[in-house]
Amino acid sequence: GAVLAVWLVLLLSPIGQQNWQRLRLDRARFAQAGWPPAPSSLPIAPFSDDARRLGMAHFLRQEPAAALTAWQTDAQSGLFLRQQGVAAFIAGEWETAVTWLTLAGQIDATDSQTHYWLGQTYEAQGQPEAALRHYDLALATLGEGETAGQTAAMWAGRGRVLAQLTDWQASADAFAQAVALVPDNPDYAQQLRQITLLLQEIEESP
Repeated sequence: GAVLAVWLVLLLSPIGQQNWQRLRLDRARFAQAGWPPAPSSLPIAPFSDDARRLGMAHFLRQEPAAALTAWQTDAQSGLFLRQQGVAAFIAGEWETAVTWLTLAGQIDATDSQTHYWLGQTYEAQGQPEAALRHYDLALATLGEGETAGQTAAMWAGRGRVLAQLTDWQASADAFAQAVALVPDNPDYAQQLRQITLLLQEIEESP
């Protein structure tokens, strides 16, 4: 009884109310909540001192300009939005992933991982031209933090969508880059062999 009373006092206090609203907001993720994720009545005041949650609240209220303004004041918002996009991608929610990752790109257009995951998402959606654009942007914005494996994955993604677009030579070149970075990846090596054989067949055909 005493524990319940203390819990009720905390919940009804201003800090308790603020924490409850934050918990409610943190559960409102596109991958779980669907679209639209929240009504326009979602309060703003409880998040005024938290740029990331404030941006989320504005976005869920369908106020994207205010959301971006809030997120741009937080150096980690781009990473946060990208993580939401990756989570949606893993859940198979392609449109949701594009939404989150596009927002992340608006916060930081030079984040190679955001472009890589947009490439992955568009590839999964069967949009090779859009995927190629973002794989190219991922490679163009490589930073010092990317590993050989991450960079190879970008080249391999480029190779896959170029093959879908029947640009066989460019696809082979991309897979060659991936193999050079990660020589022990059997998938990259197999893709390179297959495309190389296809190019030989094309050259030898009358």
